Amino acid sequence: MIVSAGRPDGHDELERLLDKSRFVGLQVFDGDGDQVYENWGSSAVSLIDVLRAQALKRPERHQIHRTWIEVGSEHLIHVVVPISGSDGRLVGYVRTVSRLDAETVQAQRDQVRTGALTAVGAVVATAFVLYPLMLAMLRRSTDLSRSLLDSNLSLIRSLGNAVAKKDSGTDAHNYRVTLYAIGLAEALGVSAEDISHLVAGAFLHDVGKIGIPDSILLKGGSLTPAELQVMQTHPVVTDRHNRATDDRHIGASLNRL
Repeated sequence: MIVSAGRPDGHDELERLLDKSRFVGLQVFDGDGDQVYENWGSSAVSLIDVLRAQALKRPERHQIHRTWIEVGSEHLIHVVVPISGSDGRLVGYVRTVSRLDAETVQAQRDQVRTGALTAVGAVVATAFVLYPLMLAMLRRSTDLSRSLLDSNLSLIRSLGNAVAKKDSGTDAHNYRVTLYAIGLAEALGVSAEDISHLVAGAFLHDVGKIGIPDSILLKGGSLTPAELQVMQTHPVVTDRHNRATDDRHIGASLNRL
């Protein structure tokens, strides 16, 4: 109910509806949000100034707006109620400010604490559930990576052995070149990833000998100029093989040295 400023008896009726033990203040606004009445009881002036400065929240009809606020040691609640005329048209708002009793404040704190504990508990429970799954996935990924590495090393070893069967001196030579290449790379501060490529390139630097005819590769005597020209093509074949295997292969650069 909205009572005009010209009817103090109406204001007295509003005041009698208030709980004096918790009442802090009451304001009445018209439909445009302009204040037409206020009553702050015996509240301190400093508290009244703070509360007056609070912007009016205008809820829609049939809705109520509540705001919990703290002013110093005071725990307060704003309640804004829209007022409608007999024709259903919005004509104003009533805003009351009341103190919260100790039980209500404690209940609010307990609710916040319970919500926080529930959230933390949910996170911890989720972690306990997901951790074994994530650990299993990590182990599986590690196993797959190790299996892939073993497969690559096996392939490299097989190719090296295939070359060694054609040239008996190539097998030990491959290991020596690989060890020298690793030692030089470590001395130069080459990254571990690049060294892993270098190992493959060094071990397979003579893989192109597979394409050299046995009559030339295994010839006991000196090679003719034509045979020497064929023999000199094996680094090109090796380079082509390494490029087809992996564009980043350092072995391709090694073969051109």
